Amino acid sequence: YETPDLKTLFGKLGGLIINPDLYYTSDKIYILRNGEIIDKYDAQKVYLGMENAILQDNDFVFVTEKQPNYVYVFGKNMPNTIVQFKNNEPFDFKTLISKINGIPEGISNTVTILNDSTKVTFTWDKDKNIKLENGSTIIFNLDTQNYVYAIDASGKPNMIYLDNDNITL
Repeated sequence: YETPDLKTLFGKLGGLIINPDLYYTSDKIYILRNGEIIDKYDAQKVYLGMENAILQDNDFVFVTEKQPNYVYVFGKNMPNTIVQFKNNEPFDFKTLISKINGIPEGISNTVTILNDSTKVTFTWDKDKNIKLENGSTIIFNLDTQNYVYAIDASGKPNMIYLDNDNITL
């Protein structure tokens, strides 16, 4: 009495892995018959009941996983790490900043982004945002422009960080 279709198959197997809060989810569903791919479906659409297919004896159903978006982060006083984005997170610079807990004091807002063959340098502020590319390398440099070196009355040198661009001496 069971219909030999994708909906019934995944119901019997416990479903597809579809959750926006996950890093890895089901992506594409391939149906192979006699060693050839006869059809391809989007796992999200099958999960929502928007797509379905009737299966035949000896069909092979293969489900691929969607890899998370990721970037590499490097820089002095920064977490030198890979940062992965969940499926529901915007893949942009503002989200990256929140995932690494902000830019610490002493790190420049001028950031370099390296992709396969391109290099982009930009100055970030909280009103700007840019889309990221998968696998990019983000390099945060030390801030060398917002420091003032001062010598106090006793002759002891000191370094003062100015986080406000409007301060002048």
